[in-house]
Amino acid sequence: MSAVLHFYLMFSGAMVTVSIITAILLCSRLGRRQHTELKFWVCTTALLAAIHEYYLYIFFSGASLESMVLAAKYLNVTALWIMPTVVLLITRLTGYLYSPVAITVTLLFCLSVSIYEVISAIPIPFSAMPEIKTINTFWGSAVPILTGPSSLLGSIRNLAFIACQLWYLCSMLMYVRSNKDVRSQFFIGYMILSSILFLHDILVVFGFINSVFISLLGVLVLIGYFAIRLIVEHDSMQVKLAELAFKDLQTGLPNRAQMVKSLESEKWLLMERASIAFWIVDIDHFSRYNRTFGRKVGNRILRRIATQLKSVAETHQIKLAKLDIDQFLLVCCGETNNEEFIHQVAISVQYAAQQEIFIDQRDFKPTCTIGMAVLRSEEVREPEELFGFAEQAIAHAKQFSKSNIVRLEESDLHRSRYEQSLMKSLQDALDDFLLQAFFQPQISASGELYGAEVLVRWHSKQGFIPPCDFIPLAEKYGLIHKLGSQILEKSLTAIHKYQNQLLKKDFRLSINVSSWELGRPSYVSDILRLFEKYNVSPALYTLEVTESAMMHDIDKSIEKLLELKQHGFRIALDDFGTGYSSLSYLTKLPLDILKIDKAFVKQMDCEAEVMFVKGIHDISLSCNLVTLVEGIESEFQVNALLAMGIKYFQGYYFSRPLPFEEFESLYLSPSRKAISKL
Repeated sequence: MSAVLHFYLMFSGAMVTVSIITAILLCSRLGRRQHTELKFWVCTTALLAAIHEYYLYIFFSGASLESMVLAAKYLNVTALWIMPTVVLLITRLTGYLYSPVAITVTLLFCLSVSIYEVISAIPIPFSAMPEIKTINTFWGSAVPILTGPSSLLGSIRNLAFIACQLWYLCSMLMYVRSNKDVRSQFFIGYMILSSILFLHDILVVFGFINSVFISLLGVLVLIGYFAIRLIVEHDSMQVKLAELAFKDLQTGLPNRAQMVKSLESEKWLLMERASIAFWIVDIDHFSRYNRTFGRKVGNRILRRIATQLKSVAETHQIKLAKLDIDQFLLVCCGETNNEEFIHQVAISVQYAAQQEIFIDQRDFKPTCTIGMAVLRSEEVREPEELFGFAEQAIAHAKQFSKSNIVRLEESDLHRSRYEQSLMKSLQDALDDFLLQAFFQPQISASGELYGAEVLVRWHSKQGFIPPCDFIPLAEKYGLIHKLGSQILEKSLTAIHKYQNQLLKKDFRLSINVSSWELGRPSYVSDILRLFEKYNVSPALYTLEVTESAMMHDIDKSIEKLLELKQHGFRIALDDFGTGYSSLSYLTKLPLDILKIDKAFVKQMDCEAEVMFVKGIHDISLSCNLVTLVEGIESEFQVNALLAMGIKYFQGYYFSRPLPFEEFESLYLSPSRKAISKL
């Protein structure tokens, strides 16, 4: 086999390989996201080039005139389709000289000429049947070629080839002139190569020289260049993705994901250690640096702090990662039983993070809060759990003593674990509608039922959970809306059939409204929708709000309460005297009832407390409000309050909170017995 045949057979195989590799990249996960269109056209062009090179191999085998003519016809067809794909490839990549109309015209030209080539008996370049002629290459090999008179269509096709080459050369030139990136370097190299081959093609087309390696050699080089570029970019992209995934871009430190990966790789070591120590560093008031001096200065401060912390981590051979915008985590799996070492690391970390920093002739003195803990290895079954403990540690540290070092003790961890367990159980209880609505009667001075307060009760698998344990959790984790809505719905369902009877007696059900609920923009519309759904009149309900609930935005709160009052609700101020107790806003609020907190009632044996309660009642009377006292537990308290002129009471002295069935039996059913302790 001659060198020419070797050449074309080798290039055919190379193009098949390129098309397969590009197709694999195209179908891979990365391929779907990066340079998808580029890879598609490289794959298509490489496949066409592979077919073309194979037909060149058949052509130069020169078995007979018929086989060479047939090979020449298919060579012309593949050559026709390679040029527009290359134009598409480059113009789409550069963004210059891409014209859908011109591309469409070119494709129609290629289609027309291809059809003519297939049905014609003579190859396009010739006007008559060609003959076989043997020529010698410059290295001495003899190869057969076809010669004959040129045709007009063949000349037009050759000019189209030249036009396509000029098209993508100009596209690359325009890109290089406008951009100075890595891609420009590639285009400059390819433009030099293409220009040489373009000159070669002109000399061949106009008959100045004979050439075996025709113009498509440039296309092959282009495809090879693009294929190599894609493979290099693929590897480069993998490196960049790894950096993005496992490094913090601002500081260059490992990020949360890298810390997880590092701990995962040493999981066997963690299991062998009795304990794990960590220090979490939070830069105090860091957002002020960004707001006052700009993010560039803020980032430079972070980089300086990161460099100093990295030095501490390397000195003590511990792991360091950046967790959040202004938070860093250091983890040690060894020497955790050495209290002196743990304390020394904390001091070193604090000193490093609070070093004076000079930037742009400004002097910055950052401070930091450090939370630290030593955990038993069995408490950290998975690396991700470590971050949960770190968040708890820094929250505890900020609450306890900001700009200081605070250790999260075992008792704090126990409380935190209990809180997490309780939170999970509360979510499940809400999902399964397991929370119950209990009703505590409110009694008038005449011994009659005045109303009732709806209270939430939770009897879990572990037993009774006090509201003071789970209601703050519901507020903290955003479940208070769901909790409040469920209890309200349960009370609406229970009281619906008695509403006509109770409205005649001016009976009111009181229900608590948390600050989170009142602060929700849609609270008024949401509660009205529920009353409409259950067909219950708002006139049957009193909404109890605390002083603190309204202080977040007093004007908005007043606006919402006025709207609710217009729909028939009564408004009670709950726990008066324990919050802000500002008389200046008391007259502004659209109130109907003032509830005196049980904290004052407990101290009724003290003369000062009795006078204090009487003073609150006098204020209530002066504001034309009804006074209701809660938390009553003895006859002495009742008599003292009656002597002051207070007429409405609530507390365990009269009744504990009751499930609705029991409340209904005692106070609402026709067969009820009159209950009075007055």
